[in-house]
Amino acid sequence: MRFALIAASLIATTACTTGDVGLSPLGQLNTPTNSLIFDSEETAQAGMDGNTCEVDADSGEIGTDIDVAENDDVVIDECDDYVLVLGTDGLHLYEPSQMSGDTAFWGGEFDVPDPTVPGSDLSAGVLLNSGRVVAIRSAGDTHTVLWPGGATTLLPGAITGDLDVDPDGGTLFASIGGDVYAVTPQGATLFASGELVSWDRTAGVAYVAGRMSNNVRVLDSAGTALRNIAIEGQVQDLAAIAGDVGVITGGFRGPAELRRHDGDDGTLLGVQGVRDASARLIASPGGTRLAVTLGNHTQFYAVR
Repeated sequence: MRFALIAASLIATTACTTGDVGLSPLGQLNTPTNSLIFDSEETAQAGMDGNTCEVDADSGEIGTDIDVAENDDVVIDECDDYVLVLGTDGLHLYEPSQMSGDTAFWGGEFDVPDPTVPGSDLSAGVLLNSGRVVAIRSAGDTHTVLWPGGATTLLPGAITGDLDVDPDGGTLFASIGGDVYAVTPQGATLFASGELVSWDRTAGVAYVAGRMSNNVRVLDSAGTALRNIAIEGQVQDLAAIAGDVGVITGGFRGPAELRRHDGDDGTLLGVQGVRDASARLIASPGGTRLAVTLGNHTQFYAVR
């Protein structure tokens, strides 16, 4: 799941504009959020008003909530029934079945600041399989990846775009200065150009695009280009949808739309109009649910 904050402004979805995108509208969340991820096919976790809250995607109703930090919690990743939350005091790892209690993951597996100390310099994190945490520390102009087991990798700069991970292969994909780097404990290497990247765990490929571009590149884990998917409109955001790829398009010369393409041959599966091209597109782990959100309003969909 890509780590990206949600801006706080209003968005609403509109009726389908051209073709059947294969989506059925579900619930709506009309509460301001700063972040949102799916932790299952039916539920999402949202950072809001100093808490992390469970949201039912079918109804949009808010359920269990936890208070991680003094300020707004940012829900940043999900993998294998674990949820990772970034608070002002550090990273916290939870199992959704136990969201009522803090089960922070700090077993001394890597050198990190004490997560209970305000002003922690941990700026981001992702999850590998089995709940293993990869943390990113930012101190001035130095940005370091902290791996389970104690290895560290120096990044070539600050993360300025998307952040995602292959949780099984252990490769981090970080957009830095308009390029995506593949990061492992052995180092950081240029992977592809672009600000947007989403790893498809189902297909074992990465989708990469430049913001405002007209195509999505499909690459394997080694960075080998497999194919290009032509996009009508300017890409603003993208998300892997379990073998397919979804993009939000729009700009000065076209309407804001959600477009879903087949990940293998690029076939356009349909188009759904959205009001604002700045929307974030978020997919559930199995690709059966989507969320289109920009902060004050989130629309959930079932993928048909």
